[in-house]
Amino acid sequence: ITSIEQFAAMTPRQRAVAYTARFAPALLPAVLRAGIAQIDSSSAEKFMTPLYPTGSRDREVVNRPGVADRIIEGYRYTVAQGQKAFQIDAWHVTRDWSALVAGSDCPLHLIHGELDPVVSLRSVREFAQARARAHVVEIEGEGQLLLYARPGPVLAEVADFVRRCLVQP
Repeated sequence: ITSIEQFAAMTPRQRAVAYTARFAPALLPAVLRAGIAQIDSSSAEKFMTPLYPTGSRDREVVNRPGVADRIIEGYRYTVAQGQKAFQIDAWHVTRDWSALVAGSDCPLHLIHGELDPVVSLRSVREFAQARARAHVVEIEGEGQLLLYARPGPVLAEVADFVRRCLVQP
């Protein structure tokens, strides 16, 4: 997230958490408690469903057998670590990491869904274009849930990147 304009593409709940995390982190625990309570209750699906709106590619993926259960299991794992885990995640997700990236010479291989509603493909392209060592792989027709939607191609990209990084000239 290099600018707050990127928040506009998020779903209302994600946008509210992002603004709170970025500009009023002291209020974040109160905001997160409501979501954590939903996850802890028997209505974890009610927490998840608004994140992937009806008609979106990500909702199609969530509706596949077993996917929602896996995502909810991840939420429950995070909640088991306490509210602090969500606070840390929200803080990191809403920050501009550009300075950290500038301080490194490691290659960047960004795999991104064309239809990601949280971080737009346009913003990922702009981020990569500003860094010569960055490469973007765009997965057409997919959203945020790339690993659930197309695990084979995503893992093949990761494996290919690792092999290239490990090969000595």
